[in-house]
Amino acid sequence: MCGLRRIIMLAFIMTTLHLSNGCALRSTGIERSATFQQALDDADKAWRRRGKDGLQPVEEALKEALVAGPKRPAGLWRMSRLYASKGWAAKEQKDRREYFSQSRYFGERCLMTNAAFSGRQAQFGWEVALDALEGFDACTVWLFHGWAAYSVDVGRSAMVDMSTLRLLEAHTARSSFGPVPKAWAVALVSSLGASGQLPSEEAGDKYEEAIAKSKSLALRLDYINRWVLPAKGEAVASTLLLEITKKKAVTPEDVTAQRQAKLLLAAFQN
Repeated sequence: MCGLRRIIMLAFIMTTLHLSNGCALRSTGIERSATFQQALDDADKAWRRRGKDGLQPVEEALKEALVAGPKRPAGLWRMSRLYASKGWAAKEQKDRREYFSQSRYFGERCLMTNAAFSGRQAQFGWEVALDALEGFDACTVWLFHGWAAYSVDVGRSAMVDMSTLRLLEAHTARSSFGPVPKAWAVALVSSLGASGQLPSEEAGDKYEEAIAKSKSLALRLDYINRWVLPAKGEAVASTLLLEITKKKAVTPEDVTAQRQAKLLLAAFQN
């Protein structure tokens, strides 16, 4: 009888331990999810305040989110967006290039969380994988933007990426997400003309379409540098640069754009 009671007691203890461990595991998962969402909320609040507080609070919150959910698309596309913003806000070309490279990296990593896409991309390439992709619009738009910005920044050596950029352009055209970063990316890709040639009229048109959707000073400065200055010359560029200096710079990238516009104007006048 004692032996039977001992067996029953041991079974009860093992069952209790198993259930408590299961609850602990579930609790850890819930807590991790709550931590991820809280960090994501903090990142969104910091993003809205980036004009006042800068981009560092956004980055800190997103890094915390990615610790809690390293494969969560919601954190990864925001990180791609952050690095695109840091790229446009950078003062030095080497920093800008590195940030755009990171924007591309996180955008691609975001897409690769989709197992079906990842498998198709590895086996059949970008065209087949993108053609079958449903959703993940934020990932593709910010990947497209970061990749386009990086490719233009490195110049002719990135022309090998043109076919993939065109595929991303076609795919993102189906979505209503991110009209400004998407239109800007289209303009960037259009500006990647043949070496030694002036930028095409198409590139100018695409930039103007993007500008019509946004008040971004960084976008306007990019338009001046990549199309107006080489195609129209210093006189037209100076008029547009002067407009930038008179507008209110809100975001970190706009502050950098305004500073660079003033430097360009001073250089033209000397």
